[in-house]
Amino acid sequence: PGYNEAHDPMTVPIPASAQKVELWAIVTGHGSGTSQCAEFCGHQHQFIVNGALHLLAFPAVGDDEGCIAAIASGMTPNQAGTWWLGRGGWCPGAPVAPWIVDVTGDVTPGEDATIDYRALLAGAKPPEDAGEIVLTSYLVVYE
Repeated sequence: PGYNEAHDPMTVPIPASAQKVELWAIVTGHGSGTSQCAEFCGHQHQFIVNGALHLLAFPAVGDDEGCIAAIASGMTPNQAGTWWLGRGGWCPGAPVAPWIVDVTGDVTPGEDATIDYRALLAGAKPPEDAGEIVLTSYLVVYE
């Protein structure tokens, strides 16, 4: 199966005592595959919570100096290779910050929530050999 087919929708019980619910995701693209993507291509990530779409994209991808701005936050400059180029969700040596979205309005305390995820490459389904996406995500409930 392709990348998206490997990510089935999930059903998550939301406690009746929930006061706030956030979606946390850490997403990075690596490698290139035959389509030369994942690390240096504009991939987008759709997180759908009970039908509400939340979109994560990486605007620094394709920017010839996209990682230079991250020097102040810990990016390691002047290493061999292409350290200065913007990437899909990360820069060499810099911490990868989680993407946090408040989804409280998308869920109902005491009921199940359905979470779905899909990746896109330039707005379309990615080919099977488009590189590697590393994804970690959480639904965080505050009571």
